[in-house]
Amino acid sequence: VFSPVRRVAYRVENARVGQRTDYDKLVMDVETDGTISPEDAVALAARILQDQLQMFINFEEPRAIQETVEAAEPAFNRNLLRKVDELELSVRSANCLKNDNI
Repeated sequence: VFSPVRRVAYRVENARVGQRTDYDKLVMDVETDGTISPEDAVALAARILQDQLQMFINFEEPRAIQETVEAAEPAFNRNLLRKVDELELSVRSANCLKNDNI
């Protein structure tokens, strides 16, 4: 069986994103015979895996979530245009903003 991939090793390490430390990072060491780059080998393997898992998982779902987040942006922008008196802030917060001409 011909395979341009000679060796693959992986490890999972702890990762920090901002203040959160409960993320994992996948580190892969891929060695090929030079007929294909390690990046291309991983990309091809990912495509094959996605094709095989397609019957169990709909890979289009995350896009719908992103569209929902994007749809919420205009409401946020409208709130930025509201007057300080309309924001239902405490008296102290409203006075601080008014004193700074915000």
